[in-house]
Amino acid sequence: MEPSYLTAFVGLTGSITTILGVFITSRTQIANQSFNNRFQLELAREKSRHDAWRAANEAATSQLAHAHKLLSFLGREFSVTGLNIMWTATMSVENFNAKYMALCEKADELLMIVDFHAPEASDACRDMYGQMSMFWGNFGNVLHLTASGKKVDSDTHCFKEAHKAATTLGQKVGLAKSLVRQAYQSSRVAEQ
Repeated sequence: MEPSYLTAFVGLTGSITTILGVFITSRTQIANQSFNNRFQLELAREKSRHDAWRAANEAATSQLAHAHKLLSFLGREFSVTGLNIMWTATMSVENFNAKYMALCEKADELLMIVDFHAPEASDACRDMYGQMSMFWGNFGNVLHLTASGKKVDSDTHCFKEAHKAATTLGQKVGLAKSLVRQAYQSSRVAEQ
C-alpha cells in the first residue's frame, strides 16, 4: 500500500473512531443528564409533598391545641362553679342570653375543628353542646324566677337541672379533651 493511501486510511480511521467516541460520549451524557433531571424533578416533587404534608400537619396540631383550649374554656364557663358565680352575681337574663350566644360561637368553632381534625371527639363535643343548651334553658329559668322575686335555692327544680347539666357537661368536656389530646399526640407522632 502506498504511503499516501496508508496515511489517508489511518487519518480516516482515526476520524471515524473519534467521531464514534464523541457520539457515544454525547449519548451517554444525554442519557445521564436526562436521568439526573428526572431524579431531581422527582426529588423536588417529593420534597414539595413532604413540605405540604408538614404544613398541613402543623396547622392541624395547632387547631387541635386550640380545640383543647376551647374545651377548657367552655367547661369552665358551664361548670358548677360558673353556675354559682353567675347566680350570685345576679346576672340579668339579657346578659346571660348574650353571653350564651357568644359561647355558642366558641362551641361552633370547636365543632368545626374536631369535625375536621379529630372526628373521634365529635360526638362528645355535640353531647357537650347539648348540655350547654340544657344549662342555658334551666339557668335562664333560675334567672327569670329570681328577677320576678321568687325564692330560688339549690332545691328548685330548674336550679337542680342546671346543676345536673353542668356536671354532665364537665364529664363530656373531660372525654372530649382526652380524645382531642389523643388526636394531637397521633398527629405529632406522624410528623416525626
